[in-house]
Amino acid sequence: MMSWTEDPGVELFQGLNLGDLRLDEAYVTVTNTLSNITGSSLWLYSLSQDCHQCPFSKEALLENGASFKVSTSRWSTWRVINISKPPDILSTALT
Repeated sequence: MMSWTEDPGVELFQGLNLGDLRLDEAYVTVTNTLSNITGSSLWLYSLSQDCHQCPFSKEALLENGASFKVSTSRWSTWRVINISKPPDILSTALT
């Protein structure tokens, strides 16, 4: 059983330093099987539940095997878009 401090008992897990995570953070590791297709660029956009009528914000290029941190303190909606020149924001009408 995990303690209330959320100590997993190991410092590294699959090459990720769990000690670098702050409270309410998690790692996401990408498996992108489209990365070998020429011209395919998958981008992650997010929208926080706290923002009414806001656009999606560009978060990361989803390269195969890449890992990044996300906040888990609030609900977020994610969209994955295949686009070669991604805008910084994405209208909710386009998703």
